[in-house]
Amino acid sequence: MRILLSDAFLRSRQHRPGARVIVHDSRVTGFECVIGARTKTFRLRTRAVSALLGRWPVLTADEARAKALDLLRRVAEGEAPANVRAAQVARPTLCEALTDYLAAKSLKASTARKMRERLRCQCADWLLLPLDAITLKVVQERYRSIDSTGSANEVMRYLSALFNFVAARDGVALENPVARLRKLDGLRELKPKDRMVPDAKLPAWSAAVAALADRDAADTLCFLALTGARLSEALHLTWADTDLEAGSVRFRDTKNGTDHALPLGRHLQALLCARRNQATSRTNPLAADAPVFGLSETRLRRAVAEVVAAIGLPWSPHDLRRGFVTTGQRTLNDLATVKRLVNHSAGGDVTT
Repeated sequence: MRILLSDAFLRSRQHRPGARVIVHDSRVTGFECVIGARTKTFRLRTRAVSALLGRWPVLTADEARAKALDLLRRVAEGEAPANVRAAQVARPTLCEALTDYLAAKSLKASTARKMRERLRCQCADWLLLPLDAITLKVVQERYRSIDSTGSANEVMRYLSALFNFVAARDGVALENPVARLRKLDGLRELKPKDRMVPDAKLPAWSAAVAALADRDAADTLCFLALTGARLSEALHLTWADTDLEAGSVRFRDTKNGTDHALPLGRHLQALLCARRNQATSRTNPLAADAPVFGLSETRLRRAVAEVVAAIGLPWSPHDLRRGFVTTGQRTLNDLATVKRLVNHSAGGDVTT
């Protein structure tokens, strides 16, 4: 937020506990006020200087602005570097950087939740540390201590984003230990998975799915296999997102940030029509925002475990997506069309 900082504005500004807002002065570049749950602190942050000025209301907005201008003038004239260093602002803590990052970025709720949970799980002891206390050495040790390559790389990616964000926002030189880790040790290579249900096992897989007592799970697995949809897309599909007369469905706000419309084959069209008729007989009228499949991820994973035991082969719901891609490319021999079907972006080679 950028506004002319004044006592009247600060007097009227209240903020919710646990969060903070940085208000930039529209008159003096780098002069700003950090509004927290209990305090309002003036500071000056430019490429040349980073200094605390004082707290409101002990220091008025005009007095703080005058102090900022005087400090900028002295720095420009080659004076007061020692004073500036003595008054340097401590870097935000990891928790503060995370809060500010999530407030500034337009992330999907699921992405923000995952980032928050991952850092609080793997870096709980760092949350109250200032960023400049998180050194290359401790980052190396933490990275090596995380067994899962995927989780370790994900934590490093989140940490790197926070360091880059704070450095860019505050206009300061903040060393990114993750960037150094990449250059010195490199991150462990995460090989893409290629597992899927092989052709020879598909008849047994189909029979085991058809035999499931949980019909919601059976229909969901059939839907995943015949659309290549992501599990989250299928579980969040509502009746408002279906057009059974035209034979199509639309997945909302998908992983790449767009909606994805997909035509249905005759088998799936009949399956969804039957489900709609059953749901309508139980609930009249049927709510448009009611889920098509209406089961939790836990229930589905129990059904997957039953099928795994029945066919003697481990697999996951995402393996069905890989199977769909493989079958689509083998049948169509047209990678661009297969990408469209599974809603992959035109660039990159994630599909292959």
